[in-house]
Amino acid sequence: MSEMEQEKIVSLNADKSIRRALDIQEAKDLLKREGFCVDNLWHIDDIQQNYHCEDDEAMEVLEIVCANDYIVSQTFDAIDMYIECNREQGEFKPKKN
Repeated sequence: MSEMEQEKIVSLNADKSIRRALDIQEAKDLLKREGFCVDNLWHIDDIQQNYHCEDDEAMEVLEIVCANDYIVSQTFDAIDMYIECNREQGEFKPKKN
Protein backbone atom coordinates (compact mmCIF):
# COMPACT_ATOMS: atom_id res chain seq x y z
CA MET A 1 0.00 0.00 0.00
CA SER A 2 1.35 3.38 -0.94
CA GLU A 3 1.95 6.19 1.50
CA MET A 4 -0.85 8.19 -0.13
CA GLU A 5 -3.31 5.33 0.35
CA GLN A 6 -2.27 4.98 3.99
CA GLU A 7 -2.78 8.73 4.56
CA LYS A 8 -6.23 8.49 2.96
CA ILE A 9 -7.22 5.63 5.31
CA VAL A 10 -5.94 7.57 8.33
CA SER A 11 -7.91 10.61 7.18
CA LEU A 12 -11.12 8.59 6.70
CA ASN A 13 -10.74 7.04 10.15
CA ALA A 14 -10.23 10.49 11.65
CA ASP A 15 -13.38 11.72 9.88
CA LYS A 16 -15.35 8.79 11.30
CA SER A 17 -14.04 9.52 14.80
CA ILE A 18 -14.95 13.18 14.50
CA ARG A 19 -18.45 12.35 13.22
CA ARG A 20 -18.94 9.87 16.06
CA ALA A 21 -17.83 12.42 18.66
CA LEU A 22 -20.21 15.00 17.18
CA ASP A 23 -23.09 12.49 17.17
CA ILE A 24 -22.44 11.70 20.82
CA GLN A 25 -22.31 15.40 21.70
CA GLU A 26 -25.59 16.02 19.84
CA ALA A 27 -27.22 13.18 21.78
CA LYS A 28 -25.94 14.57 25.07
CA ASP A 29 -27.16 18.07 24.15
CA LEU A 30 -30.64 16.70 23.37
CA LEU A 31 -30.79 14.80 26.67
CA LYS A 32 -29.61 17.88 28.58
CA ARG A 33 -32.32 20.02 26.95
CA GLU A 34 -34.82 17.39 28.11
CA GLY A 35 -33.64 17.72 31.72
CA PHE A 36 -31.14 14.88 32.06
CA CYS A 37 -27.75 15.28 33.72
CA VAL A 38 -25.20 14.00 31.21
CA ASP A 39 -22.00 15.61 32.46
CA ASN A 40 -20.91 12.45 34.26
CA LEU A 41 -21.59 9.45 32.07
CA TRP A 42 -19.99 6.07 32.58
CA HIS A 43 -18.67 4.07 29.64
CA ILE A 44 -17.70 0.45 29.16
CA ASP A 45 -14.10 1.69 28.84
CA ASP A 46 -14.26 2.60 32.54
CA ILE A 47 -14.63 -1.11 33.27
CA GLN A 48 -12.32 -2.38 30.54
CA GLN A 49 -9.43 -0.16 31.58
CA ASN A 50 -9.08 -2.34 34.68
CA TYR A 51 -10.69 -5.66 33.74
CA HIS A 52 -10.60 -8.04 30.79
CA CYS A 53 -14.18 -8.45 29.60
CA GLU A 54 -16.39 -8.17 26.54
CA ASP A 55 -18.38 -5.01 25.82
CA ASP A 56 -21.69 -6.62 26.81
CA GLU A 57 -20.21 -7.84 30.10
CA ALA A 58 -18.89 -4.36 30.90
CA MET A 59 -22.30 -2.85 30.09
CA GLU A 60 -24.00 -5.34 32.40
CA VAL A 61 -21.67 -4.29 35.24
CA LEU A 62 -22.49 -0.62 34.63
CA GLU A 63 -26.23 -1.26 34.49
CA ILE A 64 -26.19 -3.24 37.74
CA VAL A 65 -23.96 -0.77 39.57
CA CYS A 66 -25.82 2.35 38.42
CA ALA A 67 -29.19 0.85 39.42
CA ASN A 68 -27.90 -0.36 42.80
CA ASP A 69 -30.18 0.78 45.65
CA TYR A 70 -27.22 2.06 47.67
CA ILE A 71 -25.89 4.16 44.78
CA VAL A 72 -29.34 5.61 44.05
CA SER A 73 -29.88 6.36 47.75
CA GLN A 74 -26.46 8.02 48.06
CA THR A 75 -27.23 10.18 45.03
CA PHE A 76 -30.50 11.42 46.55
CA ASP A 77 -28.74 12.00 49.90
CA ALA A 78 -26.02 14.02 48.14
CA ILE A 79 -28.68 16.12 46.37
CA ASP A 80 -30.40 16.83 49.70
CA MET A 81 -27.11 17.66 51.41
CA TYR A 82 -25.99 20.00 48.62
CA ILE A 83 -29.29 21.88 48.60
CA GLU A 84 -29.35 22.15 52.38
CA CYS A 85 -25.81 23.53 52.49
CA ASN A 86 -26.07 25.85 49.48
CA ARG A 87 -29.60 27.20 49.29
CA GLU A 88 -30.24 30.87 49.66
CA GLN A 89 -33.14 32.32 51.58
CA GLY A 90 -36.35 31.06 49.96
CA GLU A 91 -34.67 28.87 47.32
CA PHE A 92 -35.33 25.15 47.01
CA LYS A 93 -38.35 24.96 49.26
CA PRO A 94 -39.14 21.33 50.05
CA LYS A 95 -42.35 19.90 48.62
CA LYS A 96 -44.84 18.54 51.07
CA ASN A 97 -45.28 14.85 50.41
